[in-house]
Amino acid sequence: MTHPYQTEPLHRASFLERPNRFIVFADHDGERRRTYVANPGKLNEILLPGTTEVLLAHKPHTKTKWESVGARWDGRWDGDVERAVFLNTGRVNDVAEAYLSRGLVPGLEEATVLNREETVGESRFDFLLDTPEGELLLEVKSVTLVERELALFPDARSERATKHVQELTELSRKGVNTAVLFMVQGRAERLLPDLHNDYDFACALREASKHLPIYAISTAPTLDGEDRLCFPAKPERLTVPWDRLDPILDDAGLYLAVLELKTATAVEIGALGTFDFKPGFYTYIGSAQVGLAKRMRRHKRTRKRLHWHIDYLRNAVDSVTTFAIRGATEESALADDVARLGRRFPKNFGATDCSDDGHLIYTPHDPVPTPEFQQLLTEWRHRRVFE
Repeated sequence: MTHPYQTEPLHRASFLERPNRFIVFADHDGERRRTYVANPGKLNEILLPGTTEVLLAHKPHTKTKWESVGARWDGRWDGDVERAVFLNTGRVNDVAEAYLSRGLVPGLEEATVLNREETVGESRFDFLLDTPEGELLLEVKSVTLVERELALFPDARSERATKHVQELTELSRKGVNTAVLFMVQGRAERLLPDLHNDYDFACALREASKHLPIYAISTAPTLDGEDRLCFPAKPERLTVPWDRLDPILDDAGLYLAVLELKTATAVEIGALGTFDFKPGFYTYIGSAQVGLAKRMRRHKRTRKRLHWHIDYLRNAVDSVTTFAIRGATEESALADDVARLGRRFPKNFGATDCSDDGHLIYTPHDPVPTPEFQQLLTEWRHRRVFE
């Protein structure tokens, strides 16, 4: 089978941890290797200890000597589906060029590549193409977040991506031909901007869709017998169902706030009383009918008027990580699902206006890098909102 693009043979290793954006530790042949990863996304749903293999390239002349080029895993909660993705976002542009140069991108079959990294003003865009309609500026986005045949981008807030889309929209208004191409690495049928992870980007892309083409293709790379990451010859064009997004394109819904407490602490929770909190992680389930992003930012601050139960606990914990679930409304049902990951403590926390036993769930270890937490988040963000 002919592949438009394939890597060199790679080395399989077991993912261990990602201490920061650019470093991944992996177990390769019994050795703990420190590797470089060229991807600014969070990759929470991909890099899970115990379930993910990272695909390493040996780079002896670099500082780390190894690079985590890709990742693979078997079906977790989405059926028995093997997945493999590029982690190096720069090499995804190499794949895009291979497809474009062969006329394999639906909608851009007659385009030819004139230049990469085209500079316009103070910004650079991935490609300058020659098309029957004239020159076209094309920005490429790599999509790794694919579940339930729905692709979402981005997997983390990206001011850079929002800026690019806004600039392309403005150029289009001035008569310049522009477009966006999403390279989806997985079996998907449709793509939407991820309003949960980046509400500003979702709004910017929705506005852009009124002025310029939005292309999305599914590539679903696989590993061959020599552990080379191979991309298929016939990518599938995805639909972008704006009618599913528009009803919930609002900054409102539910959210999870995961709070880390490193030392045992007695905390007075307003009128609820004083409780002894053990070290560990506490997941709070909340809602906001308006201003969801502002509400989550509030939970990260320590200097504020104490109003809700979580405000009292926030001043005692060491860190807070938040996850939006825009468009959802069933707060008690979400609390019931999260409670399956740990236990409620203390009773009635954050639930004075609800009939359940509380909206704070304790777990001794961080729940975020676990398949159970990621599955729960996927279920609520995908099935309950988009389907």
